Amino acid sequence: MSSPCAHSLFPHRVPREGTDQPGRSNPALAPSGVPVEEHGVAEWLVYAQQLGGHLRFYGVNNQFQGQTWAAFLEKDATAVLALVAVQDVDAYRRHLSTLLNQGIRQALGRHPVDEQQLKSAFAQVFGLVASLAWGLEKLAQRLPLSVPLKATLQTLIQSKLAPELQKLKAYHAAAKTEGLLDETMVPPVLILGEKVVTGSEALAKSFSAVWTTAAVADDQIFGPTAPGEIGRKIYFAVNHAFFATALDQFLRAFARVVTEARQQFQDALTSRSDHAPHLTLLLSFLQLLLYNRDHLNTLSARHLDFYYQEVLLLTLKPAQPSKAHVVVELAPHVTHEILQQGTLFQAGKDSVGQEVLFALTQDFVPNQARLSAFKSLYSATEEDENKKATGLQVQKQWLYASPSANSLDGTGKEPAPVEQGWSFFGNKHYRHGKLTQLAMPAATIGFAVASPLLYLTEGTRTVTLKLHLTTTTLPLGDYSGGIKAFVTTAEGWHPLSLLSPYFSFQEESGNKVLVLKARLQPDEPATAPFDAAVHQATFATPHPVLRILIQPQPGSAYLYEQVKEATLTKVELAVEGKGLRNLQLYNDFGMLDPAQPFMPFGPLPQKDASLIVGHPDVFLKKNATLSALTVTWKDKPSAVTTKSLTIQSLQQGQWQTKTPTADLFALPAVSLSAEDQLHLEYGARPDYTAATVKGFLRLKLNDDFGHRKYLKELTDYLIDKASGQAKPKKEDLLTILSSSDEAAEKITQLQNSLNEMAPVPTEPYTPVIEQISLDYTALATVDFSVKDSFAGRQVQFFHEYPFGQKEEHLALKRLDLRESAVLGLVPKFQRKNLEDPYVEVKEEDGSVPDWLAHEAEFYLGVEGATPPQTLSVLFQLVEGSANPLVKKPDAHVHWSYLVGNHWVSFLKEQVSDFTGQLTRSGIIRFQLPKAADQDHTLLPAGQIWLRAAVHTASEAICRPVAVLPQATLVVFQDQENAPDFLAQHLPASSITKLLEPVAGIKKVDQPFASFGGALAETPPHFYRRVSERLRHKDRAIALWDYERLVLEAFPSIYKVKCLPHTRYEPSGTTGIYSEKAPGHVTLVTIPDLRQRTSVDPLQPLTSVGELEEIKDFLRQRLSCFVTLHVRNPIFEQVKVKLEVAFFPQYDVSAYTQLLRQEITRFLSPWAYGQGQDLRFGGKLYKSTLIDFVEERPYVDFLTKFQVYHVPGQGLLEQEVEEVTASKACSVLVSVPEEEHEVTVLEEEPKKLEKEKCGC
Repeated sequence: MSSPCAHSLFPHRVPREGTDQPGRSNPALAPSGVPVEEHGVAEWLVYAQQLGGHLRFYGVNNQFQGQTWAAFLEKDATAVLALVAVQDVDAYRRHLSTLLNQGIRQALGRHPVDEQQLKSAFAQVFGLVASLAWGLEKLAQRLPLSVPLKATLQTLIQSKLAPELQKLKAYHAAAKTEGLLDETMVPPVLILGEKVVTGSEALAKSFSAVWTTAAVADDQIFGPTAPGEIGRKIYFAVNHAFFATALDQFLRAFARVVTEARQQFQDALTSRSDHAPHLTLLLSFLQLLLYNRDHLNTLSARHLDFYYQEVLLLTLKPAQPSKAHVVVELAPHVTHEILQQGTLFQAGKDSVGQEVLFALTQDFVPNQARLSAFKSLYSATEEDENKKATGLQVQKQWLYASPSANSLDGTGKEPAPVEQGWSFFGNKHYRHGKLTQLAMPAATIGFAVASPLLYLTEGTRTVTLKLHLTTTTLPLGDYSGGIKAFVTTAEGWHPLSLLSPYFSFQEESGNKVLVLKARLQPDEPATAPFDAAVHQATFATPHPVLRILIQPQPGSAYLYEQVKEATLTKVELAVEGKGLRNLQLYNDFGMLDPAQPFMPFGPLPQKDASLIVGHPDVFLKKNATLSALTVTWKDKPSAVTTKSLTIQSLQQGQWQTKTPTADLFALPAVSLSAEDQLHLEYGARPDYTAATVKGFLRLKLNDDFGHRKYLKELTDYLIDKASGQAKPKKEDLLTILSSSDEAAEKITQLQNSLNEMAPVPTEPYTPVIEQISLDYTALATVDFSVKDSFAGRQVQFFHEYPFGQKEEHLALKRLDLRESAVLGLVPKFQRKNLEDPYVEVKEEDGSVPDWLAHEAEFYLGVEGATPPQTLSVLFQLVEGSANPLVKKPDAHVHWSYLVGNHWVSFLKEQVSDFTGQLTRSGIIRFQLPKAADQDHTLLPAGQIWLRAAVHTASEAICRPVAVLPQATLVVFQDQENAPDFLAQHLPASSITKLLEPVAGIKKVDQPFASFGGALAETPPHFYRRVSERLRHKDRAIALWDYERLVLEAFPSIYKVKCLPHTRYEPSGTTGIYSEKAPGHVTLVTIPDLRQRTSVDPLQPLTSVGELEEIKDFLRQRLSCFVTLHVRNPIFEQVKVKLEVAFFPQYDVSAYTQLLRQEITRFLSPWAYGQGQDLRFGGKLYKSTLIDFVEERPYVDFLTKFQVYHVPGQGLLEQEVEEVTASKACSVLVSVPEEEHEVTVLEEEPKKLEKEKCGC
């Protein structure tokens, strides 16, 4: 996705952190937040001391004794501990911090500098610390030796505070000398029961010897300043390490003393029994007073309850019953059983022995249908190609298919782990955002043709297939590297050797033709008709099959993607056979053996003598042409050159003349075209008989070879020879008469000839065939533009699908089932989207595409079903396993069923989906229509097939653990069960039977633990919920409303940040992010890290299903003018690259790994449970990281330290000095620890130079 506003930031946005679950609780809103009475025993004891100081003590004689009632308490150890225990250390810290930051540091930043304010604040700092020192001195004197706090305080004074007090005295004196103090103002603060005084007054008091130290204080903390530079002097002083240390030591000592005093005061109340009688009575009274205090403090809660529950009529949420899925198995003889709503199931007993019952939520009719197969198809996306790890071969549009989707590898060899699950669609595995494995076999995809012409048993056999295509952008050229060709043989699929031009896309007479040319050599096996058992396929044909499978080529364009839009208009199949020797031969005397020399026309060939030739390869084929009958004649005289014969073909029981006059010794090509081909079983070689009506060729002699004449002449010759009357031939005499012009010579020759014996007659040639072979060609064409070509087709065309095959022809198209009227070269995985009865998908601009290509498909096989029938299927998913970074479309999962070989969409009312389109565990109930049959070739027959298809975002679907039929939902029925029952989920296999057995039900099983359920709402949660409800009024208007609404409705969400006028629509490495988009509101969520199931702990992501639930929840409370986006944060990674040297005693390998781990923990501490929250935005300085690494005890030194910011969303990493989150919804996180580049420097041993002695 590209857009002009793809990344538009608002420079003046107000930084906000969002709201988390703990941040919802406002202590001031809790009934206990403002108690009516909050004094404890210690506070009342201190109050009694203070009040006693104002009351005179009168003795028994009613005379003033010169002291107050405080004397009864001020020396008691318990009372002293109470005085210390009520001290507010945080108030002291805040007051000191206010003086330093606001009174001094901020004043220094103003122009002109208010020197009077500086001097006053500086003097008050001294006053606070000095008064604390004096208070600790008086406390040490008041505490008796029996109190452990006294020893602790004395140790602190001697070891920590005495040196710092000496420094403070020196600093105070120097400041007074420099005129840096104005002690006219004293903070109105009490420390240990005493008012704070000026520093001069406090430091002038007589401290005990325990404060004495031999250390000499250096008062030079005011820097190299010129006289009169009051601001600079005070600046140097408050920022000096010695001065800050002194303040810190007194603060730490104060905090420790107060902490121990509180503990020892509680011990005094509970463990001591030696209190004075009057103090015992007072303490007892104060302890009893606590009961009245607690009751009085319920006034706020009671008033709140009255207002919420009596006035507003709001109540605490009752306990939510847990739910469970159960699977019911019927007895074999039962077809179905009706279970009414409310039918009870037993689930054991609770912790108090009470029976636990669950009830059906609606009527349920289990039947004998069962799930028999899970298959899937996936088409790789561009994002897969971009995210693939090094070494993984994946390209866009490569097809993958799992014959057993519910396994780890997609083939069924390895079962999938329960915690990981398997995949409905693309079984992909990631590591740190990189696609490391696509655990699915490559899909079998392509096309095939079946024809009698492909029955090729012997000889050199050549097959030429021409596919006429239109609407294709495939460039002309050779594509043989992208396919494999096979043909059926008796043993299985035999690979074919391709001939030039191999598998090429050519232009012939203006037509675009894809040409395949292949050859089978004589030593290769004979083709055979298709056999489903042998060839493990589902071609609906009795003929041999030529199969072309498309295979991916790494680095090259995927041929399937190039031709999937091509339209097929015509198929031409041509075969050529040469050297066929295993002929069927007959003459007038019977069958002949072509393996031995034979006389084709008998020993005395006469006119009309015949040689009958047959071969199934030739005469089984329509439109075959006998291109050559090659004969090797035995002992044929060279004088014998021609002999006339007639060539006839047997058709319809009659010999039809094909060539009336042909030469026996130079036979011409003969066309054997017929009305139809010979129908007989492949492999059969029927004999020629009187009943044979076709399938043979006859060679009939038009004349004899002269054998009868020869026999007559031979007989005459032998008779004449026996009687001595053998005369020369008349022809010989005529030759003599014409040979010479001299009469005398002629007479002499005639006399000599008459005296000689007549010659023996010459025997005519008897044809003997030593070897005979046949060559032929055959051609068949099917024109898909003509619908009537289906009935008499010589070629069947098939699409090769991953799990089956389907014959394609325009006559087979089911337009009434919304099938495409276009015949493609290869199968397409798509559906007609326009007016789809299940769900119609719209583009972002509101347009509706006519056809929608599928990114992935999941096939569910069902056995035992008898439609029309209901099938209730439990889809148990690994919650949160969907990729949260993928935007899930509203209309996502499309369900259809198989009718014959045609997918038909379910009607919307035929599918009840309780899984949120496969994003959470639940049941999908299918109403199987009567049309759903079991006769298919597209997928294995004998089953009903359901298909779930997604056109995009297949990773937005959760991974399943199990898919189980005959499932239904049951809900817990409270039978006054134990209060803690709903605190835990009911384990799997707890529900095993009905309360009242039903004869037709064989088994009841609860395959997984129960879900949902919650204890009754507690008052604190009730008060928080109602206070938020009174403010947002269940409407999402302000940021506060959005965040609180989501956190209340979704307890699994830890933090929410609402971004107004922000449009965030991620799409892989692109997308839209605009902080200046009026009408858009983006909500960014972070799940509870304690309950996360994210694969990557460094990037906790909310599941797609939960994001959709949040979106649906808020839509009901939004203005109709708001466009809402609910997304995960953008995680911007920080990467470190450095060279480091370790101290010699540390193992290099182990501590290199440790350093990477510690850097990762430093950058993302929340991922390791270190008590820190994940925060939006923020900055990280390079110097901070350098300091962290240098402080590692095993690091000697480091160099070449580099910090890289990896903003994500397709942006390149860049080296920076300061990493700043680029967007309002961004979170800075570490890259995975192994991606930090740590190079360890190995110190080379120093070479000792040879000592030069000068000799």
